[in-house]
Amino acid sequence: MGTFTYLLPLLCVQVYGTYCEIMMKIAKDKQKHFLVGLLLSATIPFIGVYGLLLCLGAGIGKEVYDLVSKRGTPEVMDAVWTVFPGAVVFLLYLLFGY
Repeated sequence: MGTFTYLLPLLCVQVYGTYCEIMMKIAKDKQKHFLVGLLLSATIPFIGVYGLLLCLGAGIGKEVYDLVSKRGTPEVMDAVWTVFPGAVVFLLYLLFGY
């Protein structure tokens, strides 16, 4: 087996550790928006732009709902954190064509 096979578990641990450190520095509200976007983009990960559009619709829709209903505080960054995972998955789709 190649060296990469042995290094892959270590790389995964390092990436996961870095991910955890970053998420600890992000506000809980933004973490929730990120996770929702991640789940939505994972729902349709290999259909290209549709996962991104789903995240975009959910992010903007939630903020419009907050604005209209007065039940929450609409924030642009909430929508950004919801759309971000979909944008990353879409970028990977464009790069690798999955």
